[in-house]
Amino acid sequence: MVKIQKNPFSFGPVVKEGDYCPRDKEERVIEELLVSGEKVAIVGERRMGKTSLALHILEVKLSRPYVHVDFMGVRDEREAASRILNAISTSRHEFFKFETILKTLGHLKPSVTIGNDGNPSLSFNVKQNEIDESIDSAFKLLKDFCKKEVIVFFDEFQDLLKIEDSNRLFGILRGKIQNLNRIPFLFAGSYRSQMDRIFKDPENPFYNGATVIEVTTIDKKIFYNFTLKKMKGKDIKLSEDTFSKIYDMVYGVLGDVQRFFRTAYLLLEKKSELDDVTCKNILHEIFKYEQTTFQEIMTGSILTTLQRDILRELSVENTNPYSKGFMTKLETTSASGVTRGLNALESKNFIYRYRDEYRFYNPFFKEWIKSQHHIHLNSLF
Repeated sequence: MVKIQKNPFSFGPVVKEGDYCPRDKEERVIEELLVSGEKVAIVGERRMGKTSLALHILEVKLSRPYVHVDFMGVRDEREAASRILNAISTSRHEFFKFETILKTLGHLKPSVTIGNDGNPSLSFNVKQNEIDESIDSAFKLLKDFCKKEVIVFFDEFQDLLKIEDSNRLFGILRGKIQNLNRIPFLFAGSYRSQMDRIFKDPENPFYNGATVIEVTTIDKKIFYNFTLKKMKGKDIKLSEDTFSKIYDMVYGVLGDVQRFFRTAYLLLEKKSELDDVTCKNILHEIFKYEQTTFQEIMTGSILTTLQRDILRELSVENTNPYSKGFMTKLETTSASGVTRGLNALESKNFIYRYRDEYRFYNPFFKEWIKSQHHIHLNSLF
């Protein structure tokens, strides 16, 4: 019987242990700030490994008890309050014993269930008229029962901006956090512009409320050595030059690099070589999983003709979209029309602004667009 080999590459939301590539500099800075009781905000684009970095620091570097509140996709204040309470009730630390939580938060009438391990657990579903009381009770529990070694981790913090009158909620949270001087808080968020609205906008209650640490790509050489070590399981040859092309193609985004090599590891035979030809084949294999979605975007009603044309031209070369050459290819002379198109594509999360260029949130979508218009797949290959 042929033994199936475990794929060493992972591109899920959180990577741990051997799947985690160290970030020594960022780890050291964040660790020192948290130990000093500071508030820290980790900011970076999607799939850069912010949550993995945060959990590595909390679980491995500091080995500290923590409360992890994930605000991804939160819809309203009621749901935000529920998530804070549920994160506390499921943290399973000595400070949050079942009896303690039930005694302190029992007036909020949580649901009680018995798990497969025989232990009871609480689940909170906050009602509209209980929002302020619920948040107050949660922070009172943190203040009364937690020692200073507990860290509170608010993940995907930028999604609170989607809540109607979000400044009211931010104001409540900022006030509660200021009263917990002993407890460090760690925030993480995607979409740099949205996190800037929280921590750098004087109109937001969290203005200057945390030390902001920007998380970008991992050094190319470090990530190459990390990847090469994983390739040894199949003895696959990978030159530094080929890795560099793949890394640059996906802007060095960790999740996308991992996705490419996970597919490569699945397709390639032992003792094979990852060269330009196999790279193209791997890209086409990745396309298969998303082709229907890609086609719908480029042929359906999701985008206007101008928006599709902008994506097409940005996929070829990332030049100034207001340049004469770019606008000529778009067959338009309206700079305001291009601005509206770019803004719409940003709001729909197809592209984002990075320094002086626009990038695709999904770089494989960029490569697929090029392939559909008979443009050589990544001229580097």
